[in-house]
Amino acid sequence: SNILITRGADGMSLFNKDKTVMDIPTEARQVKDITGAGDTVVSTIALALSAGATLNQASILANHAAGVVVSKFGTVAVTHRELLGLMSSENNKIKSLEEIKEISKELKRMNKKIVFTNGCFDIIHPGHTKLLRESKKLGDILIVALNSDSSVRKIKGKNRPINSESVRAEVLSSLEYVDYVTIFPDLTPANVIDVIRPNVSTKGGDYSISDFPKEEKNALEKAKSKITIIPFLEGYSTTDLINKVDNKI
Repeated sequence: SNILITRGADGMSLFNKDKTVMDIPTEARQVKDITGAGDTVVSTIALALSAGATLNQASILANHAAGVVVSKFGTVAVTHRELLGLMSSENNKIKSLEEIKEISKELKRMNKKIVFTNGCFDIIHPGHTKLLRESKKLGDILIVALNSDSSVRKIKGKNRPINSESVRAEVLSSLEYVDYVTIFPDLTPANVIDVIRPNVSTKGGDYSISDFPKEEKNALEKAKSKITIIPFLEGYSTTDLINKVDNKI
């Protein structure tokens, strides 16, 4: 079965029966009163599902609605205009995996060449921008899968990331080479690759296919994605930047 967990200031997590997990960051700008937030989530999901939305889409809509409710005092209803206004003000490059799935289908129907890359992108530096710039040159649309905060901690340690996933996604989406950003909670982007099925997949550094985790390698082979390695730009790394800052404090 599917399980949706509300996590207060941390947003919501949807555990799908296909074993995928979608983390939905909170939409609340300023919390004044949490009264009715849970009821709002349940009722919005019920309404969205009855209107034909998928569970992922319904959960995202419910998260927006809850964000409106907790920004007001007392028990209030969310208006149609408020919900539309909030969603129209969103960054239109940052997409859920469900949205990316539909976008990718449409891009393929239009014979667009999809390029994919992934990473933590914690503190953006010239090494990152080179990877993204060179990746975009290899196709029509560049989709970046961004490690969630929880997956960065598992990969980089408890003191990372420096910037939250919402901040990192916002910075990435501001770059002209990046067309879409999606956040994923896993240690490898295998599930995202299965959904997007990119024409080209890029990595920065001196990787070879044998270095890839098995599930990521299998996903790329299944998608028949061409793998391109883009060399690191010497002298730049997030770890080095953090060390420089630490040494000056």
